[in-house]
Amino acid sequence: MSPAIDYPNTHFSEIIADKLGYELISYSRAGMSNGGVAIQIDTAIQQKPDLILVGTTYSDRIEFPINDPKPTEKFTIDDISYHHTPTSSSYNISLNPQLISTNIVEVISNKFANTFKLCEQPHKKEKAIKDWFRYLYHPDWKNQVDQWMMYAVLHKLHESTIPYIVFRDPLNVVPKCSWLKCTALVWHINKMMDDRKQVDAGGPNLPYHTSVETQAIVAECLLAYIKEHIDV
Repeated sequence: MSPAIDYPNTHFSEIIADKLGYELISYSRAGMSNGGVAIQIDTAIQQKPDLILVGTTYSDRIEFPINDPKPTEKFTIDDISYHHTPTSSSYNISLNPQLISTNIVEVISNKFANTFKLCEQPHKKEKAIKDWFRYLYHPDWKNQVDQWMMYAVLHKLHESTIPYIVFRDPLNVVPKCSWLKCTALVWHINKMMDDRKQVDAGGPNLPYHTSVETQAIVAECLLAYIKEHIDV
């Protein structure tokens, strides 16, 4: 969902904005959890744009506090770190974030050492989170909670009357949203992305978990849907 710094003007969102003559504002960030996605959607609604493009993510992603938790009336996009993963998001200036949003692989492996670099006592926090995953985490419960949360924020998006498309749904929450009209598009793009995984895996340029070619195909699908269903 995030445009890539090293591959300008090749992401599906950049292609769509160019074709429609729109200004692209991207709140997406690689590795974001559904909790982070929910805050991004809520932020987009507040901006009252002409069109919102949305994708959910897998439930094996979490948020955890950078430092000792402090009372907060409402978390906003300013509270989520955009620093630990390089991104070309339009929103990457969270100066004093409270939360890191990331996936389980980053937490339980040593492949991504930067995950904890913002934390106080990072080694203690890393051990505590790894132990939580080993002994307290239930993947099916987390998936159910993520679906409930995303159902709520997607319904808020629907009620906002802002034109929107939910088109990528690894969380599989769209079938539970009877008021969504893009179920067929979600199914088509999800299947296409799954079918192209093997093709893209052999390619030289994989900035998006897909090839640049697949990004162009996704853009074509979305532009066709916009032309047929949305007044832009």
